[in-house]
Amino acid sequence: MTTSFERKRRKGSGILILLLVIGAAVGFPIGFYVGSDKPTDDYLTMVYSSEKKGWIEDLIVPFKEWYYQNTNRTISVNFRSMGSREMVIALQTGEIKPILWSPASNLQVSMLEALIPGMINPADVYSYIYSPTVIGTWNNTLYANMDGFVDFQAIAAAPGDVRFAHTDPRLSNSGYTSMMMQLAAYFNSTIGDYYNASKITVANITDASGIDDALKVWLEGIEKDADYYGKSTGYLGEKAKTDYDVYYVYENVIIEINKDPNLNKKALALYPVEGVFSNYHPFCILNADWVSPHDIDVARNFTEFLGLDPSIAKAFERGFRPINTSILSNPTYNQTFNEIFNEEYGVEYDPPLLVHGPPQDSLVLDYVTDVWLMVRAD
Repeated sequence: MTTSFERKRRKGSGILILLLVIGAAVGFPIGFYVGSDKPTDDYLTMVYSSEKKGWIEDLIVPFKEWYYQNTNRTISVNFRSMGSREMVIALQTGEIKPILWSPASNLQVSMLEALIPGMINPADVYSYIYSPTVIGTWNNTLYANMDGFVDFQAIAAAPGDVRFAHTDPRLSNSGYTSMMMQLAAYFNSTIGDYYNASKITVANITDASGIDDALKVWLEGIEKDADYYGKSTGYLGEKAKTDYDVYYVYENVIIEINKDPNLNKKALALYPVEGVFSNYHPFCILNADWVSPHDIDVARNFTEFLGLDPSIAKAFERGFRPINTSILSNPTYNQTFNEIFNEEYGVEYDPPLLVHGPPQDSLVLDYVTDVWLMVRAD
């Protein structure tokens, strides 16, 4: 093999660091202060994954009112959305210093713990909602009948072009988890049975010269048709309306797409038979030198507010599912859920999901993006 992991890794890392340096120059550090409220008693900063922007923005005013009622103190907030993987790198380089951090997946929590031991306090990690990574496509197309990645690989590897896209796995969790799902689907195809991503090891995906040759050919059959690797899953959903036949996004993005009154087709969430990653959107109060004990108390108030049933019910409207399903015993909240999670919005009420776990071989987390760099479309 003429192209080594190391050369690809250096090239990819160099581009990513350059993007972060440019970002710092144009305003990463001051991003929290743009549009700040007038001075208040308390202040909370958060960086969170972009696909839940609608839900977070829905909660800002109710949270301020709830906070005052419960503490008799006023609060201003500066919340900023970013790609989940991008956030990990920005925390590592010191470009962002929030009090509260919420990536899309627990995978990013594991990555940050490995990069900066002690920054995550497990007692201050809170999750209330989730959304699986799915294959997005459109009704009345041949892709709507696919069962998963093996079917898509057979279609994509055949002559002809498929208009296909996913986010950059180095910057976005949806791109990263979909690559993990593709890896698991490949091993599924070799054994003819379900293969949980937790079983993937570095030895599985590499050989003496780099990526395993058979795996490389299989993944290239899919990735050769990709013509866009963005950093925002939400933006990819918007772009898919006109540009793509198949796209990897979150289930909630499919629901948001179908809310567009001007759309003359229906987006469909395909739940791959080879398994999905469920993204639990952890809210992490950071254990960092810029976070004071008072900051922690303020952030805990916010996480308490997030866990209230009315706050979680707001997430239904944005296409997120509750982790604790007891909320659905309330007739009002159950009705809201039923009105969203149905065929009209391109999703299933209770899809039969096989859910992948994180790789037990933690080194795999680093190799996923290296594999993608080897097989991505140029």
